[in-house]
Amino acid sequence: MIDVVFAVLALLGLALTARGLGVGGKTGRDINDIADKLDQLHRKIGLFAKAFGAAILLVVLSLWLSHCNRATVTPTGGTDQIGYIGQPLPDPVEVLVQTNSGVATGATVVFAPRRGHGTASPDTAVVDSTGRAQTVWTLGNEAEEQHMEARVDGNSVWIIAEAREAPVATEIEITPDSAVLAFVGDVASFSAEILDQYGDPFPGSVTWSSQRQCIFRAGSHGFAIARQTGADSIVAVFDGLRATALVRVQSDAR
Repeated sequence: MIDVVFAVLALLGLALTARGLGVGGKTGRDINDIADKLDQLHRKIGLFAKAFGAAILLVVLSLWLSHCNRATVTPTGGTDQIGYIGQPLPDPVEVLVQTNSGVATGATVVFAPRRGHGTASPDTAVVDSTGRAQTVWTLGNEAEEQHMEARVDGNSVWIIAEAREAPVATEIEITPDSAVLAFVGDVASFSAEILDQYGDPFPGSVTWSSQRQCIFRAGSHGFAIARQTGADSIVAVFDGLRATALVRVQSDAR
């Protein structure tokens, strides 16, 4: 009986050993397969990393080259002007366009006033051989600081102008403010300047006269010619405005 038990146990042990050897061999093959696959994955990751790194370098190089050749815009004329609402500025607006390699000949500049701040003519201009482009800026209809953008290749600069109300004549200044004529026939010369509300010259000419023609005669070009002793005022008139200067004749002698 004991021998039978030992025989059964021996057979069972033999079977388990054989089973263990079979499992061990399969596990070893699986491990080798996994190692091969990991090695293949490692190689693929290495190739991907190299390709990815090269792509990043190309992108960085492209951005650097693009930045180096990017055009810059610099105002060279027509900035900080004073103009009148709804009217072109006195001088054209001019910009200089450059890159690191020199002037950006042939580039296109876009001139874009802010909304309500008038128009540019032309609103796009091609840079000439000197790197410059120009436009005429007609201001908007509000008396305020106005802005226009000059833009090329994503880079831009703002141009500023002051818009004023349209000028109107508000004052006449006579020079000199008085004169003394020594004798009959003596002559004094006056000039008149018409000024607007900003104190700037206003176009136009005055009409000259005197209140008492018997004292002196007022000529059409601002001359006062003595006729007899006395005092009177020479008068300059323009569009409802009036200014005077005192004229005194000292003697009736000729």
